[in-house]
Amino acid sequence: MRPMDHAVRSAHPSLARFASGLAIAVSVWGWSPADSAPPPAPAAPDAPSGRLELVVAVVSSTLEVRPVPKLRFAVQREENGEKIAEVVTSFEGKATLELPPGSYRIVSAEPLAFEGRRLSWQVPFEISAGGLTHLELSEDNAQREALAVPVADETELYRRVRDRVFRIESDRGHGSGFLVDAAGLIATNYHVVGNARYLAAETSERVKVPAQLVASDAQHDLAIVRVHPSLVEGLEPIPLAQDGERRLAEGEKVLAIGNPLSQTAVVTLGIVSRVQPDAIISDVDIAPGNSGGPMLNMRGEAVGINTFRISGQGGTGISGTVRIGLLRPLLEQARQALAGREPPPAERLPVVPETPYPQEALKTLLTTDAQVLRTYRVEARAFNVQFLTPVVLHSLARAAELKAAEQQEKRRKKKKDNQEGTYDPTEDFFEWQKHAGVYDAVVIVQAIPEIRMTGGSLAGRIFGAMAGVYTPARYRFKRDFREMQLLRDGQPVAPIHPGRNCEAVSAGTTLDVLQDVGCYGVYTYRPEVFLEGRTFELVVRHEENPGEPIRVTLGRELIERIRADFAPWRQAAQ
Repeated sequence: MRPMDHAVRSAHPSLARFASGLAIAVSVWGWSPADSAPPPAPAAPDAPSGRLELVVAVVSSTLEVRPVPKLRFAVQREENGEKIAEVVTSFEGKATLELPPGSYRIVSAEPLAFEGRRLSWQVPFEISAGGLTHLELSEDNAQREALAVPVADETELYRRVRDRVFRIESDRGHGSGFLVDAAGLIATNYHVVGNARYLAAETSERVKVPAQLVASDAQHDLAIVRVHPSLVEGLEPIPLAQDGERRLAEGEKVLAIGNPLSQTAVVTLGIVSRVQPDAIISDVDIAPGNSGGPMLNMRGEAVGINTFRISGQGGTGISGTVRIGLLRPLLEQARQALAGREPPPAERLPVVPETPYPQEALKTLLTTDAQVLRTYRVEARAFNVQFLTPVVLHSLARAAELKAAEQQEKRRKKKKDNQEGTYDPTEDFFEWQKHAGVYDAVVIVQAIPEIRMTGGSLAGRIFGAMAGVYTPARYRFKRDFREMQLLRDGQPVAPIHPGRNCEAVSAGTTLDVLQDVGCYGVYTYRPEVFLEGRTFELVVRHEENPGEPIRVTLGRELIERIRADFAPWRQAAQ
């Protein structure tokens, strides 16, 4: 007993009893002089407190007993539900509490999630004067409720940021980008948009709009493009990791989001293996179209921009990501460039139809007749123009497979092999192909430059023929494709994607060789473009003289074949 307590008890017994009750009220109920209501009276004057010892533990599916740490409980009076105290379990799942004698109930402040169940407790207990009450909480005396399937951190992170990762399209192809400023600024790779004549962004499903290049850093393969701010209204930019160079560690889990091939917002996980001054090396899968998408840490911060993948034997390889610190000065440059500059328009551009081409129709309309397939080709002087529908694409693929099957059959007969089960190329119409974009309901128009023999080779061939000698020759492309335009009833029709690609080609034999860089066009149109209208004209421009285009009128037979190919799709879409 403290000296002050002894002095009070000696001076006046009733005052001593009041002081004792006051001490219990302060320690148990948490009362202070500032409280407006007086503390409740003790259960019985001079009755000593009792002690509660609480243990909370659960048993796992492997029969392992696990204490429950840091779980909060409220202690209530049984008769009126009045809360008089709170306890929190220790790391061993235990707690102790001094209470006046009486009837109580212990109630969990929040449920415990454990192995697909939600556990909560409301358990009565008694405290006797000077006694010890041992209370165990487990699943046996808990209220149980089934939990929904738990969501992993990666899943929640993906849901949070996927709407801020966009598909970026240029005439050179497509890649990915992500929102970095509410003014409509999108970060991507320079090689996705550099020197592009056409630039667009899919800001949400089925919505594609014009975009403009605002700032670029070709040395580090970085660029920032802009869309109209109204298109990203309500979206929070993906945060750039502060001090990301120091916070990202080798061995850390990272997440990449992009738009590979014909897919949208595809997520891949990986582990960082090396952090270099300008790049992050990891095993994240970066497929064509993923370039420009964000690499995120598990806090949802962009630590880099996914850029390249080097594949090894067996499909394995490593991926490279430009570190986010290199983007910050470019982002500031882009923000300054916005002053006094109008954003690109918010107009909607054509997109791939949502309804895929019906698979059964491909089986019905499949043809290997070379004469029929030739009707989809058009001569445009220095260019060969090919119209590709889903029917044509699969017919060409099946023709190649049939030829391969014929070669297999010849080898089988030559070896007198009577085995059954030979290859049948007409059976390989797999349902999964429509999910990979194989059955997109579009018309692809390819304009490929023709090749011609070089002047020196032509002269050598002529003189060689006169002498009876075969002279080696070199070839090159006649023209380089620049752009083309489709006119329907005299009016231009916007394509889904106006593609222009340039490739180095090295082919031929020891006698005849083609070594040149060829530029060709691949334009994609919605099928509705050809389902209406009376006259169609294709205007092709080349780099040598763009002011004098090549104009070709499309024949009625070609248009009717395209319409027949898409009749099943039109019915399915309706």
